Amino acid sequence: GGKRRERREETLGEKVYNALPREVRGVYEYCNDPKNYLVVAALLFLFEVVVSFGIIHVVKYTEIDWIAYMQEVSGVINDGEYNYFNLKGDTGPLVYPAGFVWFYSLLYTITDQGQNILLAQYCFAVIYLVLILFLLVIYYFITSYNNNNPQSKPISPLIIVLLVLSRRIHSIFMLRLFNDGVAITIANLAWVFFC
Repeated sequence: GGKRRERREETLGEKVYNALPREVRGVYEYCNDPKNYLVVAALLFLFEVVVSFGIIHVVKYTEIDWIAYMQEVSGVINDGEYNYFNLKGDTGPLVYPAGFVWFYSLLYTITDQGQNILLAQYCFAVIYLVLILFLLVIYYFITSYNNNNPQSKPISPLIIVLLVLSRRIHSIFMLRLFNDGVAITIANLAWVFFC
């Protein structure tokens, strides 16, 4: 007698995958292939361009700190004041470093003293897209290294979809115009160019 081979039961993931139409499985397999990273990244980036500008036009802007930021930098621009003790806004004294002052001074100037919030949102959408571009480059370097290393398991390009799933990150950039997004974009810029 020969040994009887036991049939392995399908996992839930396999059942779902096998229930999908063949075309959907084909798209999934294409997007999951590490050789197609650049195509997947380009499509994801284009998707984010549409989503980012769509958010600006569909979701209402939320005022939290923008007016205070503009008040804080107006002292530098209008009065030539550089003493932090004298730079204040509705939320209190200026507590951010000089890079914040220079960046928001630029926004103050190009947004008509902070009045053109739509233009500010467009500026932050561009900053967000630059951040996504830097992150896609970082992931490309990591996946290329990993996928060319015979001791590593290849990384699926689908991992980059996680970059754009956060409602909060979209909100920080396009709806609240917080300085956090600028800081993290600069940090990733440094990582791309200096590491």
